[in-house]
Amino acid sequence: MDRTWILFLQSLLWTVLPRTDGVPLPRDPKTALDEYVNAFDPHYSYTVLDNLTRRDKDFTTYVLNMTSLKWLNESLVDRPVWWHYLTVTVPRYVTQTLQDSAFLFVDQGDNGVQPPDHSTYFQKIIAAFAVSSGTVAACLTQIPNQPLSFLHDAAGRKSRSEDSLMAYTWWHFLTNRSDPSWLLLFPMTKACVRAMDSVSDVVLKVSAGRQRINRFSVAGASKRGWATWLVAAVDQRVVSFLPIVLDLLNMSKSLHHHFRAYGGWSFAFRNYYELNITELLDSPQMSLMCSLIDPLSYSERYRTKPKLVISTAGDEFFLPDDSHYYYQQLQGEKHLRVLPNAEHLCVGHLLSVIVSTQSFYLSTMLGLQQPTMHWNRTQSEGSGAIYLYTDTLPIKVLAYEAVTWDAKRRDFRWAVATPQPPGVLFRPVPWWSSPVSSPSPGVYMKKFLEPKVGWRAFFIEASFHGPLGTVQTFTTEVQIIPDTFPFPECKAQACHGTIV
Repeated sequence: MDRTWILFLQSLLWTVLPRTDGVPLPRDPKTALDEYVNAFDPHYSYTVLDNLTRRDKDFTTYVLNMTSLKWLNESLVDRPVWWHYLTVTVPRYVTQTLQDSAFLFVDQGDNGVQPPDHSTYFQKIIAAFAVSSGTVAACLTQIPNQPLSFLHDAAGRKSRSEDSLMAYTWWHFLTNRSDPSWLLLFPMTKACVRAMDSVSDVVLKVSAGRQRINRFSVAGASKRGWATWLVAAVDQRVVSFLPIVLDLLNMSKSLHHHFRAYGGWSFAFRNYYELNITELLDSPQMSLMCSLIDPLSYSERYRTKPKLVISTAGDEFFLPDDSHYYYQQLQGEKHLRVLPNAEHLCVGHLLSVIVSTQSFYLSTMLGLQQPTMHWNRTQSEGSGAIYLYTDTLPIKVLAYEAVTWDAKRRDFRWAVATPQPPGVLFRPVPWWSSPVSSPSPGVYMKKFLEPKVGWRAFFIEASFHGPLGTVQTFTTEVQIIPDTFPFPECKAQACHGTIV
């Protein structure tokens, strides 16, 4: 029996063993991900590119060239040594209570990318975040390193990036039950940890030993959002975290839900579909993989870490009600925000997300009490409702609702596959806002009727005053009525499906 299967069986045993003497046995032993991240790698190093340092009257931004790790080896992949640009912005005036804290945003980028340009919109945002918050702010790029080619790829020396790269590593693990470090999220997570090491070290040096960073809040979007979940699970320095457009938790149930809604797989899953990964959905190999990379496998570790999960209502990867399969199981302080009229890239919502991020960062790192929301989703014949309860009076409360284009699929995506692959048709499902009723302070309700055709989705959004004049916006989960599905559950190879 190989070592990966031993780790998997061990984790199952910890889950099912009974308590002894009234004390719960440990349910969170070291995992393969822990071991990979914590393993010494002599390739780790960084250099400050002095010629790229920007010194402003309000801040200084350092640009690091960081080598994070060696992934696999030269006989398997063309560029096994990963390197990254890492910008670290140190404001002139650091808030006293944030001397030990930093914000890390995990970003993408190709290996051939040019050094960070301080004049770009995003770099200006990072600098403004640092100055206005009085805190160190960093941005890590090239997560994952890409494009990469695998020497034994059946498709030839195909250049792979993003989902093509992720899918290939899944396929290799699922069909070979190999070393779990083959899973792309392993080196992605480790690179984030090395970035935190580098931020701490460079700030200590430039401050002449006066500023020691040992607390982080981490954020990232899409696959970087997945790495955000995992780095929060493996590194105690992460105090709070904010995954954006990545809520594929409780993976198996969530993917089965995806199939029942669409009768196949969104075009965004094409790379996984073409490698026949979807037909392995119910396999033991998939269960093993989920135990290693599904954030819900690490739920116990999030108990003490506030988290804000941001998703979009029109995402082409994920469904607006995916939270039904994981949110109640998340432990500790948690918040949710669904962006209406947005697809996976969050186009048009960047500033709003940044404001939420800053408010969340300041609240969690300064130990401020954030508004607490809980809700009930109800459904009766012909209608549905959401009841929202808050412990803080919001400054604004709205409901948002949308109706599918037809009754063929329970589909709120803003883009779908064309009849002739591999095209994509832009077909927005608009979300409309409306007021809610408030029977008493801190209690809000919205009721909708089922549509004559298709499905109606709705949620309630509440905005609150945040620290330093920011505004924090949270939402309830999405309710969909009628709560029916147009397609049956798939099983085994029938889950192969088609692209829609």
